[in-house]
Amino acid sequence: MRNPKVSIIFPFYNCERFIEEALLSIQYLSSKDFEIIAVNDGSTDRSVEIAANVLRGFSIDYTLISSNRRQGCFSARIKAMKAARGRYWALADADDVNIEGRFEKQLNFLENNRNVYACGGWAEKIDENGKNIGIMDYPPQNNNEIINKIKSDPTCNPFIDPTMMIDKDLIYCLDGYRTGWGCDLVADMDLWFRGLKSGFIFHNIPEILIKYRVNPMGNTRVHQREMIKQHVKVRNEFIKGI
Repeated sequence: MRNPKVSIIFPFYNCERFIEEALLSIQYLSSKDFEIIAVNDGSTDRSVEIAANVLRGFSIDYTLISSNRRQGCFSARIKAMKAARGRYWALADADDVNIEGRFEKQLNFLENNRNVYACGGWAEKIDENGKNIGIMDYPPQNNNEIINKIKSDPTCNPFIDPTMMIDKDLIYCLDGYRTGWGCDLVADMDLWFRGLKSGFIFHNIPEILIKYRVNPMGNTRVHQREMIKQHVKVRNEFIKGI
């Protein structure tokens, strides 16, 4: 049996309210080009039970990995990546909704642009109840625009993390997520910025790929102040290195 082209990396922690909708937004996939690797990061609610029930209805291959204790989103992603068989790894969060066609669109783009190693896009912002509260269309499109945006805007992260699809070679060449240096909350941004600094080409498709949920219990809300400090540190390191 051939390996899938894309492994969807899906960590989750205590998302019983949203996880079914998040998984059902992936369930439409039927091609053998895709698999999903779901990692329970020590949930104490019904998230695992709900995830298992939904995954059993999938027509694509799936793997459900479970941990007894919480270790954090990036540790969960690392576990998923170790189990992934695809050439490309697509990130998906358990409280977001993926627009139908998202994964095929990004796969086609990367397959037709082999010089590009990571591809993101735009998002519709929704609240806890799924109501539209804005459009996140700030990510610049091509690699030069992305680098120039980082240089000119100290507050900018030119990628919406859960829209990203990455060639696994980028992850291997950069030794994956970097932790233990005081920026663990923005390890994703650190990875993308190191990739850009190393000469890997990035791109954002100027289309809405996901519905990004503003979750009051999510890391972005709970640790907002510390994330801003870490963001500044990562950006400053990037600026010094180019």
